[in-house]
Amino acid sequence: MGKSCTREKGIALIIVLILGLICFVMITGLFYMLRSSSSISGSIKRYTTALAAAKGGCNLIMAGLDAGVTFTCNGNSTCVPCPSSLNDNCTIDLPVSSLGNYTIKAYLLFTGASMDRPTTVTRVYAIRVVSSSPSGEKAIIDFVYRK
Repeated sequence: MGKSCTREKGIALIIVLILGLICFVMITGLFYMLRSSSSISGSIKRYTTALAAAKGGCNLIMAGLDAGVTFTCNGNSTCVPCPSSLNDNCTIDLPVSSLGNYTIKAYLLFTGASMDRPTTVTRVYAIRVVSSSPSGEKAIIDFVYRK
């Protein structure tokens, strides 16, 4: 009778060690998921802020176009649409170049005219607004504006 009691104590020890290992793995996984989710939520917050800055740049440009402002590019020269890649010749000079920590740049991609009615000429603009932060977060908005 003494031998079976000793064997049961050995099996109980092994079961407790296995259960302890399973609990350790589950707790470690839980901590990893918590750390990952906080990192992801921080990234989403930074992108949302960059997107808000880009939307502010879009609103600034649309308000200027509504008011009849003629934008200049690259320091008082006439804006020329970017042929295929973004460069300084098509960078629109904005009255505000930064919003918070974010640098705002706007590029003229296309400009043209269309005839809605025989007597009405409508100007069409395609513009790209890029907001970027020193930490590397970036948001890009392309929009078409018709006036």
